[in-house]
Amino acid sequence: MSRRAALIGSLLVGVIALTGCARFEPTADPIPDQHKVIVIAVDPGSWEQVVLGEAYSQALQHAGREAVIRVSATTSQTDPLRSISQGEADLYISCTGKILTLANSHRARELSNEYVKDKAAATADQWRETVYSEMMASLGNNVNATDPSNTIGCESETLELPQNLVPVYREPVFTRDNRNILNLVSGSLSTSKLQKLVEEAEQSMSASAPVEKFLKDAKL
Repeated sequence: MSRRAALIGSLLVGVIALTGCARFEPTADPIPDQHKVIVIAVDPGSWEQVVLGEAYSQALQHAGREAVIRVSATTSQTDPLRSISQGEADLYISCTGKILTLANSHRARELSNEYVKDKAAATADQWRETVYSEMMASLGNNVNATDPSNTIGCESETLELPQNLVPVYREPVFTRDNRNILNLVSGSLSTSKLQKLVEEAEQSMSASAPVEKFLKDAKL
């Protein structure tokens, strides 16, 4: 056998060996929760909540992930964060200050007092990040959140705190693509757009059509 033929033969053996390794390389076990229908918790009696639930539900479905809206009873014994932690719901879209109040009311009151006394001590962006950081530190097991949006909601909250829109979700239900959809919806909203959607939903007694148009305009 010539030297060239021997060299080619050795290279082919290497390629075959690598192909065999790739063929039998173990793959990651599938995560069943990443194929379940996503349950979105919505507070009763709030058109803003209905609009947000509908927006994220439709966007997820457009991306190929099934999602349903479930009205949650928000009381001292049962709240959306607990429902998510216990696996009864998978997604709750609300605001940073409100979620912090649900998760850690003592810290929320402390921050609210600081915020009321001296809002000028930091910029709006700094306050947003401060409340968001405290909120993240207060979330329970298997509960996570996307980055906060610049959109402001939850106007009826009694504690004065930054109320930036933020989806809170249960791990490991959402794939990376699913989380990207959450961020895209949040990024497409603004305070004025959210207010307009709420007004349209109230007038028509349904959030479906206004949300569908909004998502179409946003190419979602």
